[in-house]
Amino acid sequence: MSGIIHSRRIFTSAASAGGGSGTTINVVPNYGELPDPTTVSGQFYWCSDPSGIYLTGLYYSNGTTWEFNSADDIIVVANYSALPAASSATGQFYWCSASQGTAWLPGSLGGTYYSAGLYYSNGTTWEYLNVPYEATQLEVDTGTVTDKFITPYTLYNATRDFIQFDTAAPGTPGVGKIAWDTTNGTLQFYVLGGNYNLPIGQSVIARAVNKTTGNLNLLGSNYQVVKIAGATGQKLSFDLAQGNNDVNSAETLGVVLENINNNQEGFLMILGQIIDINTTGSLQGETWNDGDQLYLSPTTPGALTKVKPVAPDHTVAIAYVEYAHVNHGKLFVKIQNGYELGELHDVYAPSPSNNQVLTWVNANNRYEIKSIPTSITIACSDETTALTTGTAKTTFRMPYAMTLTEVRASLTTAQSAGSIFTVDINEAGTSILSTKLTIDNTEKTSTTAATPAVISDTALADDAEITIDIDQIGTSGATGLKVTLIGTRV
Repeated sequence: MSGIIHSRRIFTSAASAGGGSGTTINVVPNYGELPDPTTVSGQFYWCSDPSGIYLTGLYYSNGTTWEFNSADDIIVVANYSALPAASSATGQFYWCSASQGTAWLPGSLGGTYYSAGLYYSNGTTWEYLNVPYEATQLEVDTGTVTDKFITPYTLYNATRDFIQFDTAAPGTPGVGKIAWDTTNGTLQFYVLGGNYNLPIGQSVIARAVNKTTGNLNLLGSNYQVVKIAGATGQKLSFDLAQGNNDVNSAETLGVVLENINNNQEGFLMILGQIIDINTTGSLQGETWNDGDQLYLSPTTPGALTKVKPVAPDHTVAIAYVEYAHVNHGKLFVKIQNGYELGELHDVYAPSPSNNQVLTWVNANNRYEIKSIPTSITIACSDETTALTTGTAKTTFRMPYAMTLTEVRASLTTAQSAGSIFTVDINEAGTSILSTKLTIDNTEKTSTTAATPAVISDTALADDAEITIDIDQIGTSGATGLKVTLIGTRV
């Protein structure tokens, strides 16, 4: 029977029942809400929640003070007839397990009926305390009940369209508690450890294990940036991130939200606001202002900087300064990790080298890296003077390094007969051809030569001296020699 008190069921006012005088139990939130006992003498109040040293339970006004009655003060008897004389049990509570009498016979006809329930002795008579019946599940679901109690089991099975939180005077949140957050306009609760008050729907956090190189203990006040470093104990583990290369920045995860010792778990901010930290930039040797965008530092592991990194350092945007203040600063974390060019879905660039460019390749439906094609054409004579044999007919210097893939020669006027017109190309005085460049008789270009030239030295250095020789010539008449070097820039 004592469970009626300790279950903390909700009572509301109801009419008194038969058997002794009737009394209603009033409900207030806690002891602080009880009226002056001198104004409600003889009345009972149920305090739903504890308040300081005052417990949840039933209180009775004796006209001067409030008397508290715990469940252990209630004596159980079979029925009303088993109650002692009221005068011998002043101020005591008795629970009658069963009703007594005939409920359907009116008292005017001699009927007597005493309900099962709680009785109180005022020293003269027994007062029946009308404890309402338990509400049905339907009554709870439809919200029609006003004078019955409900149990935790009933609440567990109840259906509701919404839960209304107090937005005018919200309670204090704590670990495992949810309350209205007036500042952020949403619900809030403290996560495990009680170090962060999470505004629901406005922040994303993660719990991970500190596996920093050097076994560092991290402080939430330093709000360092971390990257994924594997997994430990079925949770992600992390190390300090740094924007100096892809290995240290590609897996950037979040910002440390609380103190996390080495090998211990703690919370990271993935997306959302961090408050009550120093956001003036003094920790980083900089000066920050409201609205500044902050990046992952390429020089200090875990640090932030307002200086945007420049390639080859990696640009990883981490947060924005919402409020620059030494104690109550605010950051909004929104990590945007930059990408290597080769990480784009339509780019194939496995091993880029100097002076290569991206070129669209229809056949593969993607961009691919290609070397820059280039060519150099040099005139070795004027257009009308008959050509003769000799070395260094023209001399020039390479404007850039080049990988040679093909050489060509051409004439303005072809020779008609005689020995085959033969040209040599030299780098720093040494031939780069194992088979010389030739132009057949009556032809103006080497591209139709019966014997193609063979290149023995394909690497032409930047600023190398190149000379063109005419090694052999047939009958007179050939004029206007040009030589073309074809390849890719290095």
